[in-house]
Amino acid sequence: GAHATELAFDWLVFAFVGYLEVDQVLLLWDRVVGYDSLDVLALAAAAIFRFRRDALMAATTEHDVADLLEDVSNVKIVPLMQELLISHAMPSPRPVT
Repeated sequence: GAHATELAFDWLVFAFVGYLEVDQVLLLWDRVVGYDSLDVLALAAAAIFRFRRDALMAATTEHDVADLLEDVSNVKIVPLMQELLISHAMPSPRPVT
């Protein structure tokens, strides 16, 4: 199968320019500058993978996966990154016994 870094390579190299809407790119870059770290770009890529996870897991070919990730222009990147961070910061709920 395709490796995540191969799928996200162009997003990272071009810092999402041409992939996200301009307003979303600027919001993302605000965070890159604010945190003084390019790690924010990797977080954004991970957030998109998580957002599309169900469709990605159902994909049967690498072409299907590429199609799912080719157009991310409708993504609102900051809420996706926040959701990813919050979901990993909070402990998993324990089953009621």
